[in-house]
Amino acid sequence: MTSRAGTDDRGFTLLEMLVVVTILGILFGVMTPLFRSSYTNLEVRNAYKNVAAVFKHAQERAIMEEREFRVNVDRRKRMYWLSYRGDPMKFPPTFVNLESGAGHAQALPDGVTVSFVKANRDRETGANYITFYPNGAADKATVRFRDVNRGSYLIETGREIGIISTKER
Repeated sequence: MTSRAGTDDRGFTLLEMLVVVTILGILFGVMTPLFRSSYTNLEVRNAYKNVAAVFKHAQERAIMEEREFRVNVDRRKRMYWLSYRGDPMKFPPTFVNLESGAGHAQALPDGVTVSFVKANRDRETGANYITFYPNGAADKATVRFRDVNRGSYLIETGREIGIISTKER
């Protein structure tokens, strides 16, 4: 830029502005898909951690209250919740949904894909469930979460007392 005597040229030319706007547009176009997949992966990871926390909460409550607790997951409705055995002397057992605290029904985010291996299934609701017993044991089950990059997160329970393992692959 050349300046004339007595004029103040501190502004930008139209060409300079167009170049900057074009560069910003390209950066925005490239970065948007990266942020979207990162956000979805973050949602999957948070859902995995929340469900693992509910598993541990169910196990602790089963031991403390000396009654069976269940973590229920309905893949069709994309929900999970906690329930406990009502009357321990009644057979077949009836389970009551916990409506407050960590046990109330929670929705799984849209990006979360959940699959079960060897989990029990409730005949009435169609939801899968894992029962936690007063001695600390739990039904053998595996809950798998997948993100958009095909990353895998596992929550596994075993019949052994106190075993709830989580794995990120």
